[in-house]
Amino acid sequence: MKQHNRRGRPLITFHNVTLQVRDRRILQHMDWCIRSDEHWAIVGANGSGKSVLARALYGAVPAVEGEIEYHFLSRRKFRAGKGTFRGPENFIAHVSFEDQRRLIGMESSYHQSRWNSIDADGTLTVRDVLSSDAASASPPRRSPGTQADGKRQRRMVKQLGIDHLLDRKIMRLSNGEVRKALIAKALLQSPLILMLDDPFVGLDYHSKRTLRRIIGELMNGNMRIVFVTSRIDEIPSGITHVLRLEGGRMAAAGKRKTVLDDVRSVKPSMCRKRTPAIRQIRAAPSNHASLKPKALIEVRNASVIYDGIEVLRKVNWMVQAGQNWALLGPNGSGKTTLLSLILADNPQAYSNDIYVFGRKRGSGESIWDIKKKIGWVSPEIQIHYQKGMTSYAIVCSGFFDSIGLYRRCSARQMCLASSCMETLGLSRLADRRYDELSSGQQRMVLIARASVKNPRLLILDEPCQGLDPENRRLVLEAVDVVGRRSGSVLIYVTHHLDEIPESTTHVLRLRKGRVVGKGERIRVLGE
Repeated sequence: MKQHNRRGRPLITFHNVTLQVRDRRILQHMDWCIRSDEHWAIVGANGSGKSVLARALYGAVPAVEGEIEYHFLSRRKFRAGKGTFRGPENFIAHVSFEDQRRLIGMESSYHQSRWNSIDADGTLTVRDVLSSDAASASPPRRSPGTQADGKRQRRMVKQLGIDHLLDRKIMRLSNGEVRKALIAKALLQSPLILMLDDPFVGLDYHSKRTLRRIIGELMNGNMRIVFVTSRIDEIPSGITHVLRLEGGRMAAAGKRKTVLDDVRSVKPSMCRKRTPAIRQIRAAPSNHASLKPKALIEVRNASVIYDGIEVLRKVNWMVQAGQNWALLGPNGSGKTTLLSLILADNPQAYSNDIYVFGRKRGSGESIWDIKKKIGWVSPEIQIHYQKGMTSYAIVCSGFFDSIGLYRRCSARQMCLASSCMETLGLSRLADRRYDELSSGQQRMVLIARASVKNPRLLILDEPCQGLDPENRRLVLEAVDVVGRRSGSVLIYVTHHLDEIPESTTHVLRLRKGRVVGKGERIRVLGE
């Protein structure tokens, strides 16, 4: 008896599709089909077009040539009410960095507003976001009713560990907590297709493990998953097919094993050689050995309370010259709040004993005097830094700690900016508009901006978030060189222990706003 190899019915088909972002055409003449028995991963380096393709799938980026056919639209009745047509975006839920940027941007126009009590009045809570119109692709609005069944909502928020956050203001949450709220909202929509663009970004170990389990359970049901990532090691085991992008074109598409075996067999462009700038810095003598112990940062018994919640409790910490620190802790442990006291962003610094470069906060020092000695990059600054200027101008703005470039750089500063971009392999992006870059490319540009002035203190809050393996290696190598060879002191925040720079000498661990580990790296982390 003959056996027939049946394929699932087509859900979405790209017929000779070409996409366009502003005046640049990418993914030209692309043919692709997603079927009802398939779960796809879209992989590729930063800037390869992954997120653009993901947005095209739910109709946010139009095809300038060819056609994107949604087969399920012709088989269903898509009227929510009289005369109301429901398009593909109503059946494809999505979670991405852009969704997070849109939500936070709607709530606040500048990153410091998170710490100002008056700015939080009247803003959305997690419950508001989850209870907004689940079928809407527009930013969430408060609704008197809820589109999600209450029991399902309670179960989902408990699974993701955010049930205690329901009445907290969105703008008060950590980067990882906001991401979990957006994931919960997408899951509660029970979509036909769930698009997850780098969903593990910003999540701690336990949250990743929980989400991975939830994704696995969903794959066994009727929901189809499209998983977008630059890290093939994060692809869930239930993914059946992979599409690989390279340089704005489709390089391969097919069954998971076939495509991934091909990716693993190609070693090299993934191993970029050290840039001349990195080799030059490596050859320079180390400055750290000659640095005398001197307190750059001192936090004495600091506590921070917001909305009745104690975010930090009696934290003591001293950072001395010659030390490089890793700051660790799960989502919501208080890491970013602690940094905000140092960065002159949080007004509660004035009610605590905080000393920065030997000056007590609130003793008449200028915020700008503090900032000019600090380089800083974080998910929060990337969310709020959306400027239609060149990447080179963004890097130059690091000399003046401004969101935008409003002063003329000296010839020396221009040379330093070019050298810094070369070190991080960004020279080819110098004339590209920053707001046209991928999320990962933007992160690289902001890392260059943070380090361009060779600051006394370099704070890197999840700098490798969203970076492909090549850029991640390049950043870690550059950071390690800075940590060993320059006079800068590092504070490095991460959820990945394997990304802690080798030059790290000390570790501070937080949990629920308290210090649970502090001291030399070998003592806190062991071998």
